[in-house]
Amino acid sequence: MRDEVLTIRAAAARIGKTEKTIYNWINAGHLTPLRQNVLLSELVVVERAMAEKRGRPRKHDTPS
Repeated sequence: MRDEVLTIRAAAARIGKTEKTIYNWINAGHLTPLRQNVLLSELVVVERAMAEKRGRPRKHDTPS
């Protein structure tokens, strides 16, 4: 079975995020770029991981 390849624009639309978010995930090493495309299966995994992080305090927000 072949994995679906999405453009950055299609990937962003698919998960309801901006193209900038997809590029940020690529630049952070969370997604592997494939000539301005990403794999749907990888996108789903990263989106779930990022959703779990939402709402957690950042390191600099925690009391010392």
